[in-house]
Amino acid sequence: MTGDAVALMAGGRDRTDASERARTAKIEVTALALLERHDLLQEPVDVIALAQRMNITVYKATFEANGISGAIAKRTEKSGRIWVNRLEALTRQRFTIAHEIGHWVLHMVAGDALSDPQKLIEWRLDVDEMSIREVEANRFAAALLMPAPLVRSALEQLGSDVERLAQRFDVSTVAMTRRLTDLENLD
Repeated sequence: MTGDAVALMAGGRDRTDASERARTAKIEVTALALLERHDLLQEPVDVIALAQRMNITVYKATFEANGISGAIAKRTEKSGRIWVNRLEALTRQRFTIAHEIGHWVLHMVAGDALSDPQKLIEWRLDVDEMSIREVEANRFAAALLMPAPLVRSALEQLGSDVERLAQRFDVSTVAMTRRLTDLENLD
């Protein structure tokens, strides 16, 4: 049973909400610190440069399984590989790279993954599509590509024009819309 389920059974919806807010805040701080540490806190965030600075090589790939956007393998404690689906839109590829970096930072340890992306995909297909790790990696990707301070600054300059904001951050309008909603909830 997950911690969230236990909290709910204990009548602790407020504790679950507080736990969720704490995890989200930690992800926000972690993503921002990573960008600052690598001197990449600018729009649009260069996720390829970030991966390179983290000693992660990014490869374009074609996956046999439908619906797979990317995979990551941690070769050693300080080096890894990301495979991104070359058939998807460039904004989706950027989000996928950021998502995989999220897994690297939040979830992975050396030897945790295999070096064969096809085996990683087979493993991924066996887990719940929206597991907590996937949700956290998505939140991390949003925080990385659309850092809160830069989005707030852009909102002051451009207003809430989602199209222009999405173009400025080189993300999809869907990703920007979701990020704006999430940032409202953080305030």
